[in-house]
Formats: sequence, structure tokens, C-alpha cells
Amino acid sequence: MDTVQQISELMLGLPIPEQMKAVARYYQGVSLYRQREFDRAQQVFEHAVEEVAPEYRGRALHSLGLTYYDRSQTDRAVLLFLEALKAAKGYDPLTTIGVHWNLAIDHSIQGDHKRSVADLENLFPIVQAVTGRSAAFYNYLNSYAAELGEVGRLEEANAVLNVALATPFAPAYPNWNRTQAELAAKRRVASPSVVAISIPAGAPLLRERLIRRKPLRINIRTLLLVLSTRGLARAAVRTFLLKKTRLRFERPSRIVFEFSQSCLAPRPPPSA
Repeated sequence: MDTVQQISELMLGLPIPEQMKAVARYYQGVSLYRQREFDRAQQVFEHAVEEVAPEYRGRALHSLGLTYYDRSQTDRAVLLFLEALKAAKGYDPLTTIGVHWNLAIDHSIQGDHKRSVADLENLFPIVQAVTGRSAAFYNYLNSYAAELGEVGRLEEANAVLNVALATPFAPAYPNWNRTQAELAAKRRVASPSVVAISIPAGAPLLRERLIRRKPLRINIRTLLLVLSTRGLARAAVRTFLLKKTRLRFERPSRIVFEFSQSCLAPRPPPSA
């Protein structure tokens, strides 16, 4: 029995409101999902969507969508993701990030890498605001670097990826090194005259994981209104890369770390 399941069992034994018990049952679904018992997890999430308080409904819908996504039922998954975005608005910035990240990866899978890059650029300000300097932020940079590589923006891709590779989190994310190898391969096959438009196909799909952190008390609507345009988002990325700062990294506590492993994260569906 993992930590998430243990805590959910403890919650179910407490004299707490029924909606809080519904949250505990939701996390039992998370535990089942981690064990790849998608059918059982799906049933739990379907009930959770109807039972949890409004502020948790977006997360339940997102998780339900992931059970379809991991079984290659992407059309149904995308519909649930869009519904999750509506439900999470004003409540849950982490779910908002996760859903947009999933949609960006889906666009990448469909071959629309320009749209995927735009999605990730627009997501940059909110990811940075909510996740700070956690592993989730640098995992996001890896995804962004991979997509920049797919559209031929190799210099930018390497600059972005190098930020992630320089952190203490890098050894825990071997996929970052795979992204580095893919970018190196693209550089070798692209001549200087066509590097901006040559897009080698067939890069392996990403398997991403968001680290759950306590949401900041920020006005998400205002943040998105001010920062979500592509121009401002690109400027934010450039400013971040050019800014010389000394970063201080702290390992999360055991409880936070254990829960972070339970987060349902953006990932491509398995190959058919």
C-alpha cells in the first residue's frame, strides 16, 4: 500500500464531511492509476466527478481524461480535458497547467509542433508562477526544448534545455538527456542554410510528470489576461534565460515528495 492510499484510508475513517471523503476516494483512484489499473481508476474518477466539491471537480475530470488518454482514446480524453479546464477555472492552477500541457503534447503527437510550441510558450508564465523552481518547472523546460527542436529552433532549444540540465534535478530525469541527444542528432542532419525549416521526424514521444506543489494565492484570471499572449510569453522565456541568478535548491520534504509521485501528469498515450 503506497502513501497516497494509506492517507486516503485514514481520511475515510475520520468524522469528516462527505465531500472530503469523496476527495479521499479520489486519491484511492490515483493510487489505482499509478498501478495502471485503468478500468478501476476510471470508475473511481467517474464517481469523484459527481461527488467532490466544485474546487476539486477539475482535477477529477483531468484524471478521468488521463485514463482514456493512456488507452489511446484521445478524442474522449481531449473532451474531458476541455471540461476540466472549465471546472478548474478560478480554483486549481495545477490542473490548468496539467491540462494545457496534455493538450500541447497531443498537438505534438498529431504533428502540429508549431501549435504545441505556442501552447507551451503561453503556459510559461503560469508554470513559473505556480511551480517556482521545482522539478516540475524544469521538466516543463524539457518539453519546451523538445518542441523547439521539432520546429527547427535548435539554438533556443539547447539554451532552454541547458537550464534544466544544470539543476540538481537532472539525474532523476533521464528523459532530459534523451532530449539533448535528439537535439544533437537534429543539429548533425540540418545544414546551416536550412536549420530553421528542416524538421527531422520521428522524435520519441515524451513521458512527463508534474510535481504537485501547494498552489500560490494568485489571481489566475488576471495572470492569464496579462501574460498569456505569445509575444509576452516569449519575452518572459527570453528574460528568464538571460537573467543571471544564483538558484538555491531544496529537496522537498518526504511527505511532499511522496505525494508528488502520485500526481497524474501529462504523457503521450501508449503506441497502438
